Amino acid sequence: MRFSWTTSDARVATVTSGGMVKAISEGTADILVRTVNVIDTARVTVKRVPSTVTLSDTEFVFTELAQSQTVSATVTDGGGQGLPSSDVVWSAANTTIATVGPTDLVTSVGQGTTTVRATAEVFSHFSRRSWPPARLRSK
Repeated sequence: MRFSWTTSDARVATVTSGGMVKAISEGTADILVRTVNVIDTARVTVKRVPSTVTLSDTEFVFTELAQSQTVSATVTDGGGQGLPSSDVVWSAANTTIATVGPTDLVTSVGQGTTTVRATAEVFSHFSRRSWPPARLRSK
């Protein structure tokens, strides 16, 4: 049996004569397959997802309590393109040493070493992905 494959939007997804779909850019496209007497479609949604998170500082030292420093996260997809709309959740492994607020402000609250982690949402309802953390020392 012979099949004919087409896409409703080649800017979003292409399809080969063998039915292999390739994502091109974010959006939605319908993939149509035809045989002699049958036609069917499948909707394909393409979304870029975080692949890496790079922190502006990977290690910093506080010399006194209540010192603060802002650390920023750059989220990129698998192609290295920035994802500025990604939700980043900040956390500190030991909150008796440092706290980190939702706006990426790290504050020393005790002596020791802890880790600050940035987690980028992949699909907010399904899973999260974390990357190598920043190390923090408070003296």
